[in-house]
Amino acid sequence: MSDSDHHDADTAAFFNELETETKHDYAKCSVSQAFDSVWQCYTLGAQAIHYYRYGEKKDCSVRWDDFKFCMKTKTKSNEEADVSFFFILTLKLKIPIAHD
Repeated sequence: MSDSDHHDADTAAFFNELETETKHDYAKCSVSQAFDSVWQCYTLGAQAIHYYRYGEKKDCSVRWDDFKFCMKTKTKSNEEADVSFFFILTLKLKIPIAHD
């Protein structure tokens, strides 16, 4: 096995593991937990501590995006939610989508 074949196998295994973990997170997506995470991020205490430590407002956009994603998938059928999940995963990982 050449070095590039080994590298490709490792890369494929990494992405398979990442996809499995992300699907597991998606499967247990809880709207209430996602909302709590957003709420906690925007609280005065969390913002004050972050501003004191880093001198800037805490960025909660990732938590907000997760909450919106969870809300979108909870209102769709499983098939539509799977398509949305795949699309979000490809955007986050910047994986090129193969066209037929």
